[in-house]
Formats: sequence, structure tokens, C-alpha cells
Amino acid sequence: MKNVKVQDLKFNETSDYHLVFPYLIADSVGGNLNAEVYQFSGGIAKEIGNWVLAGEAGYKANLSHRKRDPRPDNNSSDIYAQLGASYFLTPTYLISAHVGGRFYKQRNTLDFISEKGRPQVFYFNGLAAYNRLLSGSFNPPGQFLYNVNGINAKLSFAPKNDAGFMAEVGVSQNSGKRTLPLSSTNANDWTDQVISGKLGYVNANDSWCYGAMAKMDLQTRKGSEGLFNNDGAVTGGYTKISEISSYRYYNFEYNLEAFIGKENWSIKPFATFTQIKEQYLNPFREQWADIVKVGVQGQYLYQMKDGLFGISLNLQKQKVLDKNSVFNITRGTALEDLLSQNYMFLTAEPFTVGGEARYDFVVNEQVKPFVKANALTSTEIKQKYYALTLGFVF
Repeated sequence: MKNVKVQDLKFNETSDYHLVFPYLIADSVGGNLNAEVYQFSGGIAKEIGNWVLAGEAGYKANLSHRKRDPRPDNNSSDIYAQLGASYFLTPTYLISAHVGGRFYKQRNTLDFISEKGRPQVFYFNGLAAYNRLLSGSFNPPGQFLYNVNGINAKLSFAPKNDAGFMAEVGVSQNSGKRTLPLSSTNANDWTDQVISGKLGYVNANDSWCYGAMAKMDLQTRKGSEGLFNNDGAVTGGYTKISEISSYRYYNFEYNLEAFIGKENWSIKPFATFTQIKEQYLNPFREQWADIVKVGVQGQYLYQMKDGLFGISLNLQKQKVLDKNSVFNITRGTALEDLLSQNYMFLTAEPFTVGGEARYDFVVNEQVKPFVKANALTSTEIKQKYYALTLGFVF
């Protein structure tokens, strides 16, 4: 279980942003958002001759709410499963194949207690573009529904004991849709594809472990939006009359890292080059940036009488190499301010400090509870993050 409090959140009343963006429900008032996250997973592996067969399944629930207007009540569930098989090509190396799937749903309601001073509610389609017919200051009855289904596959070549050369390629694709209360047809559809790869080397002996890794993740998200006709007198809602492909998002990330350590400590310097481009086609809006991040991560483990205590520290500096934006929006409006602030956040150059402390209790061989605390702060963008997690490994 994890409790999260997001302070002063504006223009987003939707949970699990990374899965459903840019199709958010938003308003200009916002406020603090409280979230409770529950998660459990389990797996099994069996070695049969030169083969190793494995399976894993898990469930994650996110319950988010706010105690003042506007009052979102978001409930999401994420079910995922994976199957894998490995074959020993040699006594020390094996080739592995994995396939998996996910089924995600989110149900949103947005309520107002006060009858006066209600802000306008926007149903975003990307870069602050919204459907003028569907958006407004009224409170639509019913639920906003999000559905995301995904598949993924991965092929890897790796040493049995994490000592030697390794390589991996993978692909994942999610397909999502959003349905609004006043229509039974999809208001938005989108696909998200990530192509990934890894290449590295690890050397481990009785006292030292060191190595290096190169990674890439190429993400492409494309979305469409429905055009509706208001025929409420006939059907009691909106009828979709057409659909246009209007949104593009590209996030290409390339990472190099090295690491060195012993049994109870490790240090990992890293550098990342990221190319981000986001577009909405009509009216044409675009923002893009080329970004470099450099940093170092450190971890220390201490064996105690009744458990294992670990602490880690992450230091990172971001530098923007190139950037540009075109928004084509009326100046002085709240949405123009939103786009400007998001662009400033994207192209900021903060110094980030993050830390984690974790304690794993020793109860018995079957049940191993743990408690984990995370904190993060960034200069320039004034970002802060705190989290407390309670969990069990069994």
C-alpha cells in the first residue's frame, strides 16, 4: 500500500496520467489530490532440463479523491500477466522469450457541492485543445470511463549468473479509449507503442561487481477524437458523426550507465539523451526539446539483527540542448498560461535530489514485510514528491 498526496494539482482531474494522456478531464481550480495505491503480484518458475518456464501476474488499484470542489473520485484497476520461457544454449548462457498483457480500467466522477462559481470543465484532446460542444460548466451525470488493453513481447540473451554479456529487444503496444457520460461511443481512441533495446556487460566475483549498459526506449503515441452532434432531444445525449486523427507524441530516450560495487554498496553514474516532440494538428500546436541528463545513483545496505536496511541517493542535472514551441492560442487565457507553464517545465534545467530508505523485516521464510519511504525535490521547477509504501513479499 502507498499513500500519495499531490499538492496544488491543476488542469488534471484524471489518475494514471502516463497511461491516458493527453485525454484528461481538467479545470482551472484544481487543488490537492489524495491517492491510495494498493498493489500485489506473484510468480512461479520451474526448471525442466535445459528449459526454465515462468509466469507472473499482478494487480494494482489506485483510489484518488479531493475533499473540495471540484471533487474527483477516481477508481482504477490494472491487471497484468506475463509468461516466459528460457533455454540454456550453454551451461552459462540462456536465451529467453517473454509475452505479456494488461487490462486497465478507470472510472471517474466529478462532483460539485457548491451551486455557484463552478469553473469550466475541459475534456482535453492534446496540448490544451478541447471539444467545445462537450466541455462546459455543467456537471454531467454518470461516469467517465477509460479502458486500456496492451500486449508486450521481449527476447533476451543473458548469462545465468549475471556475469557476462547481455542483449535484449522488446516491443509493447497499448490501445486505449475514453467514453464520456453523455455518449455511448468513444470520444477518444489512441495507441501507444514502445520499442526498446539493451546491450551490456557485467563482471562479478567474490568481492566486486562492475559493468556497463546501453539502453534505448522509442515511444510513439497517436490519438484520434470524435466529432459529436447534440441531439439530446432525440437520444438523450451526443451522437458521434465523425472522427479525426489529431494528436502525436514522440519520446525517444537513449541511456548509458556504468556501475561498480560490492555486496553492500554500489555506485552508478549515468547519462541520458532524450528527444521529445508533441503535436496537435488543428489548430496546429507543437512543442519539442532535446534534453541531456547526467547524474549518479548510490546505494548502501546494512544487515541488522531483525532485517535488512537499505538507503539510496540519486543526484541528477538536466540540460536543454535545443527547443521550440508553436501554440496558436489566444494570449492572456488560462489555457495559454497552462501551455506556457508546461513548456517551461519541459525545458527547465533543474538539479534533482532523490532518496529512498527501505527496511525489510525477517518474520519467516514465507512472509517478508517491508516499509519504504521515498522523497524527491528539484530546483527551478519546485517539484517535491513524498511517498510511504507498506508491502509484503511472500
